[in-house]
Amino acid sequence: MKRRSNKLRDERLEFRISAKAKMKLRSTSEEYGLSMGTILNNLIEGLPVDNIKEKHFQFMAVHNLATEINYIGKNINQVTVALRQIASDRRIEDGEFAMMNKLIIAYEAKLNEVKTVILEKFR
Repeated sequence: MKRRSNKLRDERLEFRISAKAKMKLRSTSEEYGLSMGTILNNLIEGLPVDNIKEKHFQFMAVHNLATEINYIGKNINQVTVALRQIASDRRIEDGEFAMMNKLIIAYEAKLNEVKTVILEKFR
């Protein structure tokens, strides 16, 4: 994790806290993926103390999901092109072509459902 330059932090402050408070601060900093100084600065400035590790995990989950959806979409596009070529040559029954269209429509519905959930979760 990159560290910011100390241009904004040109003063040093030392104070004493209990061992229990220090342990709690240290465990919170490890859990959130932030330094103890960053947590204290955010609290002093009234800024939220965001859990960087959780945000990174959420981002990677959404990224992986989007990648998988993209692969599936590409495969469906390839199948659709092939089926249309086959259908235009009348090498496939009309019922089979309609069945594939239903599968594509079901995929699009599921894609829209996932999109809605993601948008609600991360707004």
